[in-house]
Amino acid sequence: MKVRSIRSFTAKTNSISFYFASIYTMNPPTLRASYSTKDLQPRRITDLPLTMESSQYLSEFHIDNDGNFIFVGMNGKAKPQDEMQAVLFVQPVHSDSLYFTYFVPPSISIDNIRLLVDNRHKRYILSSFYSKRPEADIAGLFCLIRDAEDKSEDKRF
Repeated sequence: MKVRSIRSFTAKTNSISFYFASIYTMNPPTLRASYSTKDLQPRRITDLPLTMESSQYLSEFHIDNDGNFIFVGMNGKAKPQDEMQAVLFVQPVHSDSLYFTYFVPPSISIDNIRLLVDNRHKRYILSSFYSKRPEADIAGLFCLIRDAEDKSEDKRF
């Protein structure tokens, strides 16, 4: 049973955001966002099922200074020959939608993704060691710097 929670206070909107990711306790995994005023008066609660093919391995939960909830995951294998895909999830503050994008080229295999939020420049930095195929030796370092406000390639739940 694993539940991840994270909270933040956003000065721009004078609100408090609580996020709970029920990874293994609910099927499908669910993201609950709860928004309150600075006096803890509830504004709204949103439940978003994380429905994708097969299972996900979610990690690296962050909230940027604008109140957006960001995390990464690996989309599990539906079939043994399938490659696992790395996914970046973003839930904009006060939104009922969860955006996601696959961000790794299919020609490489990565594991243990790290996410860093650069609030000053409004960017997300994703990094991992990579190999040419799963379970092979490390071939190099994969790094992607993504503009936090660019949603051109994102898909929406």
